[in-house]
Amino acid sequence: MEEHEVLESFETQRWLQQRQRTGNWIDVAETDEIPSDIVGWKRSILHMFQIAFAPEIRRRLSIKELGDDFFLSSAQLIQPPDGEDEVRLNEEIRGLALVRAERTVHKGDPVLLPDLKGFVSFGLSDDELDAAHFTMLWNGSGWILSFDFRSGRAKCGDMLVAARQFLETSKQAASKEYERPSVDNLFSACELVSKAHLVLHRNPATSLKKHRAVKNEINRWRRYGNVNEQFVRLFNRISEERSPARYDPAARVQLPSQSDFQVVAREIDELMESVAPRVDR
Repeated sequence: MEEHEVLESFETQRWLQQRQRTGNWIDVAETDEIPSDIVGWKRSILHMFQIAFAPEIRRRLSIKELGDDFFLSSAQLIQPPDGEDEVRLNEEIRGLALVRAERTVHKGDPVLLPDLKGFVSFGLSDDELDAAHFTMLWNGSGWILSFDFRSGRAKCGDMLVAARQFLETSKQAASKEYERPSVDNLFSACELVSKAHLVLHRNPATSLKKHRAVKNEINRWRRYGNVNEQFVRLFNRISEERSPARYDPAARVQLPSQSDFQVVAREIDELMESVAPRVDR
């Protein structure tokens, strides 16, 4: 058993050496099968070379866009909510990095390779928050990985701002014991929060102007364990109460409770925190 494990390790190293290219990149073909004993972040790097970075480097080399002195120091895959994916190399990558440098740094000073050893976090700039990304930075001895495959974070943030306004309006209506507008506005807040969850994962229900589509999808997403159970139960209840509150003057309508408001406020806060630019956090 031990001999077999050593043999596998040797074969894996040989497999990697055969694909390592001058210029600090790994030429993994689409049809290559990555050895099973390569796991974790190493496997993630190889997959990204396979599906994005190696094909782009090969393409640019073939048209002489990259010179013989090419050295890969950074690579980035951008997946916008609409349109084709984009691969960026070296100085083309965009984003904001937080680094704790071990030297005195003044405004405008260049970031040096050794500074990346104090890497803390990386995120896309505000104008690209709606895109998903996978970014690799070379620090001189290994790759730093940063990724967020969620889509529409800026759009999600806008929805949460609107949701908070509806929530505050619902609370004000409740303070005056206006149960119908309070229920109606709380429903709008819950629905916007639910849409914000779905936007991050490109769920097609967000493009439909149907309340039931959003409700069905957020309940399906809850079953996967991706949304707070208490919030979804509240949304389901308020969804049932909203129609009679708005359209049936004879219906008896109960005011939302302070606990209801707290559930929605907490969901807005937590989701807003998760989609904020990583460097800001």
